[in-house]
Amino acid sequence: MNESITYKELVAIHERLFKTNFDFRHIFMALIAVEEILIEEDDIGEDELFFTRLKGCQNLKRFKLDGEHPTFSVEGGLLYSKDRTVLEWYPPNITSPYFRIPKMITMVRALSAHHLRTLIIPNSVKKINLYECEQLEFVTIGTGLKIHNEPPFFAQDCPNIRSFMVNKRHPDYASNEGVIYSKDFSRIIRYPGFKSSRRTYETPRGVIGIGSYAFSNSKFNKIVYSDEILRVQDFDFFTSEIEYDYAKIVDYHPINYNKYIETLSFGAHVSGLNQWFLKYCLMKRFEVSPNNKDYYSIDGILIDKSQKMLMRFSLGSLDGVYIIEDNIEVVGMFALFESSFDRLCLPYSTLAIHEQAFTHTKGNELFIPSSVIFIHQLAFLDTKIKTIRFDLIEVEAKQRFKLALDFMPKTTIIDFDNQHTNQN
Repeated sequence: MNESITYKELVAIHERLFKTNFDFRHIFMALIAVEEILIEEDDIGEDELFFTRLKGCQNLKRFKLDGEHPTFSVEGGLLYSKDRTVLEWYPPNITSPYFRIPKMITMVRALSAHHLRTLIIPNSVKKINLYECEQLEFVTIGTGLKIHNEPPFFAQDCPNIRSFMVNKRHPDYASNEGVIYSKDFSRIIRYPGFKSSRRTYETPRGVIGIGSYAFSNSKFNKIVYSDEILRVQDFDFFTSEIEYDYAKIVDYHPINYNKYIETLSFGAHVSGLNQWFLKYCLMKRFEVSPNNKDYYSIDGILIDKSQKMLMRFSLGSLDGVYIIEDNIEVVGMFALFESSFDRLCLPYSTLAIHEQAFTHTKGNELFIPSSVIFIHQLAFLDTKIKTIRFDLIEVEAKQRFKLALDFMPKTTIIDFDNQHTNQN
């Protein structure tokens, strides 16, 4: 170990590997010994791949400059912008467990730290990007940072955070017992992943809204949205939150592919659930208060109160034959996204199957009745269902469904009137 290379040499390694049988693992292996990168005066310039190249240097400990550089400066081995307002790159293999970001910094472009446990973010920082900070436990947030609807920089890349502490003068956020809330404590913004030691979490009294990615890294088995939670609503990442009464909604990414949460329970007043929110709810079971006016659940499956639309199937595998409720007329968008079953039968009340309803769905056999008159052309995009059995369907209907069938994998078997056809 303890190899020092120039940035030009780093570029050459990348270009050589890209021209051969490229694999990111080859880059990591080629750069495993690199602890120091020397940036020369004529290096980088307008190199758009600069940060992509650096991500391969997982054991990097420091940067060095060879003379004056027009774009960057280095102090303590860290790479800064020339004017020292941007922390460009924090080397991932710095062994110090503590880092206080300098007060002049307004943006942290990339902080990837394998050994960091405590991070102090000053009031000047307005944006920060964290990668692979798997040991990070304690984060102090200054008054300038905005995290509502930002990517989950405190989630997948920081799975072991124990506590957040927000500056009391922050205009938008506050903290209590390590959890980030909106300033008035009506909305949960981020729940630390490591903190959740108990199996079930119920939103506390006074909380009426849940932020994007709020529970994306929590380790609860069950989340209960209390009767005070009012609304779940699609949220545009690039729209100012000022345009919404955002204390009264649940954004569509509060769970975001969380592998621990198995049950999601909705209180009496939750409404406005949309497909984008439900897509990321990979639950084994949904529960709904009997007093909810919009939704209903049966066998852990989420449907609308009228029992006409299948909104979200459970993620857990069902053994044997499962027959959907007779009243169901519509299989909604993402309704069975990444779900699994053995044999599933849609009822003869079914009329429509919407976009990506069966995307990434695993199953041995699906029965589609003759009552279906509409199948979106992307309904079976990337499906993993082995056999799809159609009931007696008119030739015209078959032609209407052809676009949808064309998106099925080659291994899918279609049964029209007991005649098997392999998709090629």
